[in-house]
Amino acid sequence: MARRRKYTPPFEVEIEKLGKGGVGIGVDEKGRPVEVKVAPPGSRLLVIPNKRKRGRLYARREEMIRPSADAVTPPCLMFGLCGGCVLQELPLATQRHYKTEYALESIAEEMGWSLSRLKDEVTIHPTRGDDSAYHYRNKVEFSWGTRQILSQKDFEEGKSIHGKFLGFHASGYFDRIADTNRCWLISE
Repeated sequence: MARRRKYTPPFEVEIEKLGKGGVGIGVDEKGRPVEVKVAPPGSRLLVIPNKRKRGRLYARREEMIRPSADAVTPPCLMFGLCGGCVLQELPLATQRHYKTEYALESIAEEMGWSLSRLKDEVTIHPTRGDDSAYHYRNKVEFSWGTRQILSQKDFEEGKSIHGKFLGFHASGYFDRIADTNRCWLISE
């Protein structure tokens, strides 16, 4: 007899920090960590849990309840569909801040130190980089496929998922392509 999965209804979560791979991390009402893709720190989201593993919930973003204080509008029309650029809703300086915090937490954990001890005992220089958040990559890998992922708007317009498509693998799918004619990470 197959084991039934326990249904967990959608719930709201405050995204507190950045985790591995750019996922947002928050805490549910029971105090369990919740990992959500495309979830900028500082935002409040309605999420749908899809997996539970080792006391941690994994969820997908359903709706933005409240954006982070310094949120920006992502320039890419494929944002949230292709799986890349998961932090486009944050300005570059804020992205760097959260990435630095994540890196420092990882280093402190590896050393068996607290984050505050690491910051007290080690000189940490500001993260540097180019001022442009876009058009910096010199290589990307496109994929061909016969099924595409659709945005809500394209779905409502009745566009087909079947055809011939060139783009990037859709986030969370091995068999769907995010069909695009422009990527903001590479030059035109």
